[in-house]
Amino acid sequence: MAKKIVDERLQKFQGKISKEIINILVPFLILDIIYKSDISHVSFQNYSTELYILGAIPIYMIFRYIASGNSIGHISKISIVISLFSVAGIITIVGGVTNFYNYGRYYQNVGIGYFVATLVIMFISSAILSAIIMAAIFIPINLRQKQINKKLDQEENYNK
Repeated sequence: MAKKIVDERLQKFQGKISKEIINILVPFLILDIIYKSDISHVSFQNYSTELYILGAIPIYMIFRYIASGNSIGHISKISIVISLFSVAGIITIVGGVTNFYNYGRYYQNVGIGYFVATLVIMFISSAILSAIIMAAIFIPINLRQKQINKKLDQEENYNK
């Protein structure tokens, strides 16, 4: 069966278009979810589709990277730590605002210490969960990259 020949410039252009769509779509999804959940106070069913789509985008991208064996690039330990704390901080801020909005009267009666304790627990648990998720992402990608490198080395040695 003949292979279909595709121009690399066309592939690069299509990838650029896809990246632009993601860069436009994801912020609008996030804004829509925030608007519907925090400003309009609609039920979860009214914005669950957007939330599922927003969750499906990175999952699909991760599986594509793993399947293709593409390296995400060299990521330093500092950038991983910064990413973990950034994600944990964002989750804590969003969760803290929502928590205080829903239970602010309770925290005012018993003291702000409970709210701070809730934020600390939320930050620690979100940092741990983020670390687990990042490990679940990077380990298969690195294993697949090693398999590809080993296969390429074997082909190179075979051709010599």
